[in-house]
Amino acid sequence: MMATIITFGMALIASLQAQDTSKANSSFQQAAPAVPDSKTPVFPYPVYVVPVQQRDDRTSKQRCWDNESARIGETLGDLDRRAIDLKCSQR
Repeated sequence: MMATIITFGMALIASLQAQDTSKANSSFQQAAPAVPDSKTPVFPYPVYVVPVQQRDDRTSKQRCWDNESARIGETLGDLDRRAIDLKCSQR
């Protein structure tokens, strides 16, 4: 019995509120959402652009040779070549 009274009361209050809002806002028309002028897509999360580097097709041994010869920086002698070869042979 008590649940019926509460349900009836809630329905009555809801209908009264609906009548009040429909009378007060009878001339109000709901506007369509604004469409941005730009056509850029909107993402919910930030988008990070990662720069793409050119793929290095050299072998690890060749990269080692290039790094060591650049480190020495001068014309490579026979001893320099042998030392680089020994260092880079395990790669």
